[in-house]
Amino acid sequence: MKALLKYIELGITVLLGIVVAMVLIDVLLRTFLGGALFITDEFARYSMIWVAMMGSVLLVAEDGHIRVSVLPASAPAQLRFVMGMLSQTLVLFFLGVMFYASLIVLPDVARDRTVTLGISMAVIYAALPVSATLMFILTLLNMAEAIRTRNSTSGVSR
Repeated sequence: MKALLKYIELGITVLLGIVVAMVLIDVLLRTFLGGALFITDEFARYSMIWVAMMGSVLLVAEDGHIRVSVLPASAPAQLRFVMGMLSQTLVLFFLGVMFYASLIVLPDVARDRTVTLGISMAVIYAALPVSATLMFILTLLNMAEAIRTRNSTSGVSR
């Protein structure tokens, strides 16, 4: 899984680099030549969807999403663990709904093509089920790690 996360990170970096270069070139062309690339806006918009969704995958892997931690921080360790597991279970439920809903939409958007790039909208919408699946797996792994860590620190053998 770590290798996959490295590839995702590399993909995000490359995609962002391409978007920045294209937008910069587009600005220069508009400023100095009065014209622009016709694919820049659409490419940047749809690339950012993939960047955001894959970035979310990386955040789940690092357990880095924003959360309100006032209540869990003041709770005893046992209750904090239960609250964490409940929170992760709700995340799994949300990701399951997101995955299911995105699969329902994919066949409908597969017929549509982007205006300037000419690619199927299913390619763009595929960011949802792909990222939901990866985040679901990573959330399960995070939960398993929390259980393992809790058991190893409490003296319970595996």
